[in-house]
Amino acid sequence: MLTPAWPAWQGVAVLVVLSPVIEECVFRAGLQEWLLRHGIAQRGANLTTAVAFGVLHAIARLQWAAFAVALPALLIGELYGRRRLLRWCVLCHAAMNGAWLLWRTISGGTGT
Repeated sequence: MLTPAWPAWQGVAVLVVLSPVIEECVFRAGLQEWLLRHGIAQRGANLTTAVAFGVLHAIARLQWAAFAVALPALLIGELYGRRRLLRWCVLCHAAMNGAWLLWRTISGGTGT
């Protein structure tokens, strides 16, 4: 039987586990790696990937403020460019999502 707290835990699991794994696989190991292997310089591949990440978040949330995720995506992309290790990107992404979730919970905010 599901408890009333289940939806909150489900949201945490999606934000801190599922989303970082899927998004980093698609954007880092997918798009950024593809661009790098096709001769695009690290900075260009990172910028392109971060912009795509931001645009898709803005479209998914139907608000352009969600594009702000492109900034931390640049940091994660830099990490990927230096190490080419997806696990660190997933961990960094999960930590950022966790910090955002904690801040939102503490502040009572409902924004992006």
